[in-house]
Amino acid sequence: MADEKPNKIWIESKRLNFGDETSAISSVECIEVRPESQRKDVLNQIKEEFDINVDDKVLKLRNHRGSLIPINGNVPVNSKSMPYILEITSRHQNVIPKPKSVKLLSYDETVKKKIQDIIDRIDRLEVAALQLTARRNNRIEKEMKELDGMLEFLNKRLTEANGTKWKGMFKKNPLW
Repeated sequence: MADEKPNKIWIESKRLNFGDETSAISSVECIEVRPESQRKDVLNQIKEEFDINVDDKVLKLRNHRGSLIPINGNVPVNSKSMPYILEITSRHQNVIPKPKSVKLLSYDETVKKKIQDIIDRIDRLEVAALQLTARRNNRIEKEMKELDGMLEFLNKRLTEANGTKWKGMFKKNPLW
């Protein structure tokens, strides 16, 4: 493993942390990266090559299509004609804060709103309470009619069953 030869990757830096719309693009540099090297080692090599002395910058490595590439020892080899682009930005540079959009109500308005909600609920309950007795009576009448129908059916069956009498054994002898 220690005998593996380092990969040559070509990188062009693009500094986006200057605050204005222009970005400084440097020349294409070649960096030799060993496959067993760690992320910190590769980052230190890149920082030395491009003279980046500040630690609060964000480094993004992109391929020719603009896709992000992880910075570690397994960076694929590329050519000088299609170098990787190293974007150097400040932290949270692309985040634009929005103005405060949540309106906080004062204590008086909040209490008034809660009281009004409670009053509305009480009004709805009072209207529903008047209808409750009528609805309960209707349900009781409906259930009583259903029970009355069942009792009539059972009474009819019992009167039919009263007329039958047991006459004893079979009239004909069974043939078994």
